[in-house]
Amino acid sequence: MIEKRSQLFSRMTAVLATLVLLILGAAPALAFVPDSSVRTSSIVTGAVTTAKLTDRAVTTTKIKKNTLLNRNMANAIISNAKLIDNCITSEKIKDNTILNRDMANNIISTAKLRDGSVVNAKIIDGAVTTTKIADGAVATAKIAAGTVTTAKILDGTITNADIAASAAIAASKINTDTLNADLLDGYHASAFILNSLPNPNQLALLRWYEAAQADTSFSVGNRPRGIAFDGANIWVANYDDDTVSKLSVATGATIGTYSVGDYPWDVAFDGANIWVNNYSDDTVSKLSAATGATIGTYSVGHHPRGIAFDGANIWVTNDSSDTVSKLNAATGATIGTYSVGDFPLGVAFDGANIWVTNLLDDTVSKL
Repeated sequence: MIEKRSQLFSRMTAVLATLVLLILGAAPALAFVPDSSVRTSSIVTGAVTTAKLTDRAVTTTKIKKNTLLNRNMANAIISNAKLIDNCITSEKIKDNTILNRDMANNIISTAKLRDGSVVNAKIIDGAVTTTKIADGAVATAKIAAGTVTTAKILDGTITNADIAASAAIAASKINTDTLNADLLDGYHASAFILNSLPNPNQLALLRWYEAAQADTSFSVGNRPRGIAFDGANIWVANYDDDTVSKLSVATGATIGTYSVGDYPWDVAFDGANIWVNNYSDDTVSKLSAATGATIGTYSVGHHPRGIAFDGANIWVTNDSSDTVSKLNAATGATIGTYSVGDFPLGVAFDGANIWVTNLLDDTVSKL
């Protein structure tokens, strides 16, 4: 009985002391609250509001691991001013507890998040909308590699304004296995460039531009024949000049003119290099698409005409030999020479086979 009275007296004394401090205009010091002493069971649902917190009062030592539960936060009540910079780490947030309704629009800035602390498991699918992200606020350092999946983003919610100008999207942030042309509309795809090494299994990377609304002509060499597109430029074989011209697709301006073999006829692009067949000297020239420098010249059959790339090899029709030559695109070495019909001209690749037109016997050959 005496012990209970003593405990009651102590509590009454504490309450009176607090009332005295309040009357005098003082406030209890934060030191009265031991670290990690405030638990979820001690907080009435929705009781923690911004009015109860001094600005920048919430530090990591005041939050116990996994105690930030959805039910303990009144809708949109945690404002930016209440959080110390870098105080929110992934260990403080229980999986799947961040909901759309629990965040006031634009109030969580990148300064409040430790780098890489927001991981996939912490976000309910579809919870992140444009209104929850301040323009330009999400830097790559704030996102753990591979954590942003399509399920986490509502359709159509990411706009240009939500991405900082000149922001680099790291390769680790993109699942390239699921990225395809269907995700890009034709007009805006012209601004999308994949900065990667040439893929031997990729025939070409297309960039789309609006068609010219008026006829426009640009000068090249004498008697132009073959033509090819490398993804950014147009290449033209100039038959009587023994050269190829490189033109900008955007302006039509000549970027360079490069010497090749005798009577260049046709042109092909392998993803990194330009190939030109030289009709009168029975060779093909390989040029760097970036610089125009000659990488090599390789022998083929008599009077090469058509040329094509199959993803790994170059195929050349030899009209006076009635053959096609197969060259390794990496080394230029001849892999094989194959007989076809009479006077082969055109050549095309269908993804698995080579097709050749034979001018004088009205046939096509499939290899």
